[in-house]
Amino acid sequence: MKKCVMCGGEKFERHVGSFKDKMLGLPGLTLLGVQIQTCKTCGEEYVSIPRVEQLHKLVVSRIVGKRGRLTGPEIRYLRKYIGWSGTDFARHFGVQPETVSRWENDKDLMGPVADRLLRVAVTWKKPIASYQIENLLDTIQNDRAEPLRIRVKQKGNDWTTAA
Repeated sequence: MKKCVMCGGEKFERHVGSFKDKMLGLPGLTLLGVQIQTCKTCGEEYVSIPRVEQLHKLVVSRIVGKRGRLTGPEIRYLRKYIGWSGTDFARHFGVQPETVSRWENDKDLMGPVADRLLRVAVTWKKPIASYQIENLLDTIQNDRAEPLRIRVKQKGNDWTTAA
């Protein structure tokens, strides 16, 4: 990092630490053991995320396998992961784009059939080796949508979930 994009400062403090997600759009995601640079002038943080593709696969596998309905941010994350626009998603699911927007902004709860269909679409479009598709039938336990709390850390050259 040469200059801070916020203030133009050139001095940074570097450390390894925990980072609550602000970039991936999942409020329950915490990255552990990542390199963080903090601007000494304004305090702006810059996080280095190695092997981001592997991180995405791990997060997606945890979202797809979670019990309970998907939250709006999780729906948006999965949609973006498989590369669909809001319009593409609406077309594939036979709903209006406004419906997708309401789901993603937690204005309406996605129904259980659409919830399962999204999980299947993600599994089919981007196969996840560690998740069994037959388990999808048991993922929805109630009508509440609660955000998945997930903490991940680097272990050697891999990303893994943390307790």
